[in-house]
Amino acid sequence: MRLSPARLAAAPILAICLLAAAFPGDALAAKAGPVVKSCGAFKQKAAKQRCLKENAANRLAFNQIKDSKFVGERGDGEYLEETYCANGKYESRSSGSYGTGISSGVLWKVDDAVVKQGGKWINAFVLGPDGFEIAIQRRGSTWKIGVASLGRILYPGVMTKTNAASVCATLEV
Repeated sequence: MRLSPARLAAAPILAICLLAAAFPGDALAAKAGPVVKSCGAFKQKAAKQRCLKENAANRLAFNQIKDSKFVGERGDGEYLEETYCANGKYESRSSGSYGTGISSGVLWKVDDAVVKQGGKWINAFVLGPDGFEIAIQRRGSTWKIGVASLGRILYPGVMTKTNAASVCATLEV
């Protein structure tokens, strides 16, 4: 049987519709985690190694941030309570001179992480849907959260990091 060009063009759309019907809900949605780039397309060895290093840094930073709650004051005076769960849920509460705000969602990712000293020194950016972005730093045992701006970390303030696994189990977003 010969297929017309119109039927061939419709085949991918049909396949997606069938998958969506077979896996309802968020089964096809992206998961929380580190941003992992595809490094196989790089032809130059240096570019491929740089890509793999970035992926490893994002994974390490995500693993250190997940199931954690950060509480403290940012450098510009904003009081923050940040909760990041391994299952993708997050909640960010802030209060201060800018007012009170709550951002929450079900998908957060770590991107543009820089890791040194075996994970004891980290700069990372946490991204969420709808433009949510915050910067997290680790310097030894000290954690800081700041404003993410054009790849820079502004107003970092010292945070207390605690295990949030029990909070994550009941977090409603």
